Amino acid sequence: PTDWIGSVQIFDEYMKSSRTTRKKPVKYGQCFIFSGIFTSVMRALGIPSRSVTNFRSAHDTHFNRAIDRYVSADGTPNEAMNDDSIWNFHVWNEAWMTRPDLPFGFGGWQAVDSTPQEVSENVYCCGPAPLKAI
Repeated sequence: PTDWIGSVQIFDEYMKSSRTTRKKPVKYGQCFIFSGIFTSVMRALGIPSRSVTNFRSAHDTHFNRAIDRYVSADGTPNEAMNDDSIWNFHVWNEAWMTRPDLPFGFGGWQAVDSTPQEVSENVYCCGPAPLKAI
């Protein structure tokens, strides 16, 4: 992966390995790789899409809109309770789509994270969610 300079090389590698054997799942990658792949696939399908980046990205696992840090009485971190984190950066996607499954007005740009960190109905997924609703 340190030699890849675009999605085409990743797709080519996947197709080469699958010609002789069963297709193998991706075993590693980071948000910026998955975002680039997602953007390439969506655009190839004719769906407008873009990567979105931010720095100092908070991951709130307690759903209280705060990054909590728990410490024991002696001042040492209580790592069993410290699930929240702040990442150096994160990359996700937005894709333009109609949403007949939602009330009128929620079509348009949708947030989609191809590297989700939470389980929803036993599947790691995030989105699509209308930007208007976020």
